[in-house]
Amino acid sequence: MDYADGALWLSVAEPMAFSTETGAFRWVGDEPTFAIVQLDAQTGREITRYSMPGLYTGLAWGDGGTLWLASAAEQCLYQVMVTPDD
Repeated sequence: MDYADGALWLSVAEPMAFSTETGAFRWVGDEPTFAIVQLDAQTGREITRYSMPGLYTGLAWGDGGTLWLASAAEQCLYQVMVTPDD
């Protein structure tokens, strides 16, 4: 998660639910979806959502509006440009 321009940005995997019995998250749907989500830092309201191919374990805004994503599964760091989904 990172903060930029009054908003929180995070990588999410859905649909998941937390089990108090096991203390872990589990998938609750047939097909997982992944996204980068922008939330209003004051209200928590979702501003926008960008579909992604997987879950990123790290996310940070860099100089010049560059968004950096880290994938532990792929052991890679990605520099991306955020554009709205159509």
